[in-house]
Amino acid sequence: MTTRQLHDTPPGWVNALKSSVEQLAAATLHYDTDDTIAATLDAIAVASNEATLVTLANGLKTAWNAHAAATTVHAAADATNPVAADTATDTASANTLINELKDDFNAHVISTTYHRVRGDREITTADGSNEATGIALANDLQRAVLDHLRNGMQTLPACTVPGAVS
Repeated sequence: MTTRQLHDTPPGWVNALKSSVEQLAAATLHYDTDDTIAATLDAIAVASNEATLVTLANGLKTAWNAHAAATTVHAAADATNPVAADTATDTASANTLINELKDDFNAHVISTTYHRVRGDREITTADGSNEATGIALANDLQRAVLDHLRNGMQTLPACTVPGAVS
């Protein structure tokens, strides 16, 4: 498309583009993505035994609490839903931590106090009550939290049309 054609584009085309961008913005939870926290959480291996369950549970707590406090992605910090459970040291304490995180996550993700729209990725996996159920919940939480962290409007770069007349 030439510069002249761009300037002669009917307003309908511009309005359709504007509408598409607005629909995209309306479908995202966050004002921006939480890439740094997501990268840190993504680097933690999925749980497969007690040691990796403890590691993942503690990593989830750290990532989640940092995300809840982030005002760069939320309309306001979420002081209601950070994880307060102690750092995990074994299966029982990991299950306590991730069961609380499940509740905190579910309350946070549906809130329009912090988000642009109500989220729809609530965790329905059974609570952790032993090593196997804890592993299942921790791994599901990792996937869900990562999806949540990455659901945001990226900052769009400036766009210029070469040769455009201002």
